[in-house]
Amino acid sequence: MNYSIRKGAIVHSDGIDAGSYRPAKVLMTRNLSGALLLCLLSLLGFAGCSSDSPATITAQYVYGPVPEWARTGNFSFARWDGGPIEVSKGALSGWPGFVVPDPQVIYATTHLYDPPTVELLERAHVNWIWVTWSVGFSNQTEAAQQVLLRKYIEDCHRHGIHVTAYMSIGNIFWEDMFAYVPESRDWLLRINGQPVPYGTADYAAVGRVTRYLADLSLEAWQQYTLGRVIAAVDAGADAIMFDNNSSLYSRQLLEQFTARALAEARKKNPQVVMSSNYPREMVIAARVENAITSEQGWEPGIFGSAGPPPDRWNAAPEVVAVSDGLLVLNAGLLRVLWAVSQGVRPVTIEYGNRHAGDRFLNTLPPSHQKLALAECAAFHAANEQYHESTTLRELFLGQPDALENWDAVAEYNAFLQKYAEFYREPVSLARVAVIVDPKATDLAFLDTLAARNLMYDVVFEQDATAQNLDRYRLVIATPSVAQRPGWKRYAELSPAELAAASPASVTAPDSVVVNAHGQSGSSRILVHLLNYADTPVFDIDLKVSGQFASARLLSPDIEPRSIPLSSEGSLTQARIPELRIYDLLILEP
Repeated sequence: MNYSIRKGAIVHSDGIDAGSYRPAKVLMTRNLSGALLLCLLSLLGFAGCSSDSPATITAQYVYGPVPEWARTGNFSFARWDGGPIEVSKGALSGWPGFVVPDPQVIYATTHLYDPPTVELLERAHVNWIWVTWSVGFSNQTEAAQQVLLRKYIEDCHRHGIHVTAYMSIGNIFWEDMFAYVPESRDWLLRINGQPVPYGTADYAAVGRVTRYLADLSLEAWQQYTLGRVIAAVDAGADAIMFDNNSSLYSRQLLEQFTARALAEARKKNPQVVMSSNYPREMVIAARVENAITSEQGWEPGIFGSAGPPPDRWNAAPEVVAVSDGLLVLNAGLLRVLWAVSQGVRPVTIEYGNRHAGDRFLNTLPPSHQKLALAECAAFHAANEQYHESTTLRELFLGQPDALENWDAVAEYNAFLQKYAEFYREPVSLARVAVIVDPKATDLAFLDTLAARNLMYDVVFEQDATAQNLDRYRLVIATPSVAQRPGWKRYAELSPAELAAASPASVTAPDSVVVNAHGQSGSSRILVHLLNYADTPVFDIDLKVSGQFASARLLSPDIEPRSIPLSSEGSLTQARIPELRIYDLLILEP
């Protein structure tokens, strides 16, 4: 059965040509109602933005302040996609559980914003979510959902949960939009005169093309979208997240519009947070906003194979061969995102790619769920929990496996919140800079370096000035970046040179990945240890540059304990007795 939206309803339809459709007859079958730098940042405004015209907005490196609740280490995040328009979006996008309706999926999604679901968020110690505010239907059709959300946002705020309003930057569900906003027929992005469909829907399953991209350069579309932004902020949303940032839009255009949107939103709420879901090759554009988000993470672990071929829902993983199989980690991507953030914007990332199945049907196994949360925390990000379709149904209905998974999230979120002081205001100790191109092309290379426990900072070519690189002992150019004087290729460097540039080293199986960093205003060093294997590792030997008087080992998996220290020249040595999934070593001078 094919579905479309007609005047606020899901109906059976025979499909209509986008170029000829006129809203003469409308059918209805079901109503949708069922420190210094940070201080400096806080003072920054939008210089050159005195006019609202897109042509007058200067987007390069424009961002707003980051409120305390949204700073690194202060939040645990979940996507919370739901409500009636999410059902319609799923049906018209060919998503499993929607295009062939699963009644329980439909019910769970429709009722996700019922007040009792706040308890689910609290159970997992989630204190920041996003909700489905606008997906590309007309304002008239989305209005009922937004009434629900205004109340739900209030409920969340009463429970200390901050809320992002999800919205599409460029999607048009054309049948509904043409019916309610006839002029939107002129808002479609066209190539060679033809409208451009949104790229990852399963139109074969739906039976026709249901989604087109808007021409983001058009003032009329920008104004329509800005209206949605202001409505969400007026409803109490603490943040805005733009999705569907197509690579067909230029970086300049995306920067211009998102800078404009943030400027407008800040007139209503100076503390508003804004982010966009960019593909990796465009993520540098996020610097005009004050938060970073991505959905390109991969299920971490060690696997016997690379998994099935890439499909509509899963990209190919970057793998590193290790003793027990193929290591999949996200350290390279996380370091890229932290470079985009410039150490001041919060970073959230969904691990949407699965080794088996897909994100609609399969949550991560509990052990990998924990590893995902820990990996993000170790590299200054927060993992975005995601439930949609079958996975949301199972959680909403309280199925044992789903609750076991959710309680794994709760266990690690509780740990991260209990010890939040050790995750705030991280300061890099890296003495190696790795230069990447603007598209961060060499992600596999970055993952390989991380798997070898080389601690490095990603530096984009545009940031690779002499002043920015002065603090580094080694500068490595990735394969896609041309060498400059003083820059090295990784293959040219000896193990001794790499070791001399490392703030810490570890003697452990190759399933163990380590990151070390400092904190602003503190002399302590924090060392994160991650075990990607399914079995514990014992007696890990660690050496850290500097002299320290005491060490504490914290972990969500074992009891906290003091760790004896010894000295070897300028190094401090420690032995970590046990690493199941994640340990945090705190070294105090």
